[in-house]
Amino acid sequence: MAMMTGQGTLVTYDKRVFTISQEGTFLLTRDYRQNKFTVLMESNEQQRYNLIILAKTSLIRIDLYKEQVSIGNSILNLPAVVEGYVVDRQTDVLTVTGDSGLSIQCDLRYRTCKLHVAGWYYATLGGLLGTYNNEQYDELRLPNGTYTTSAADLGKGWALMPISGQILQNHELTNDTQCEKFFKNKVSPLHPCFSV
Repeated sequence: MAMMTGQGTLVTYDKRVFTISQEGTFLLTRDYRQNKFTVLMESNEQQRYNLIILAKTSLIRIDLYKEQVSIGNSILNLPAVVEGYVVDRQTDVLTVTGDSGLSIQCDLRYRTCKLHVAGWYYATLGGLLGTYNNEQYDELRLPNGTYTTSAADLGKGWALMPISGQILQNHELTNDTQCEKFFKNKVSPLHPCFSV
């Protein structure tokens, strides 16, 4: 289990705690082996953070402060099923459960989200929430394979471009720096091809 708060404090899968305070969109966790899920954290205009789940063709956005879930600019009526994810709310607890082995439970009163992943994702994840391998020493790993002791450097390393409404409409998530992450990063799904 890992955790994020609306103020940017993160608890990694292997229980390291740090706070991100930069603006932007950050990769929280991703299945790099089978690409079954990706979860992002995005800052809003008040320097607070929201959660974004990348579904097959949609972005499921959880606004912890407005206490709502949306796809694009449309607010979801709950419960809802979105591309393999069941989204439901019972009082102050919002749950998102995917058939991919990802489960998210957000407490809207305290503006916190717990992320649970199935055991078969052991050592296959990457992002700010770590690798899920029961080793704390590598939790502050950057996408290029190096390590840092600075939360600010970690945030910069896992930062993505801002997500705009136009991207939501076109369902395209592109970033020029993503090429480096895919073609030079040791946790890249393409890593086995690097020696070719």
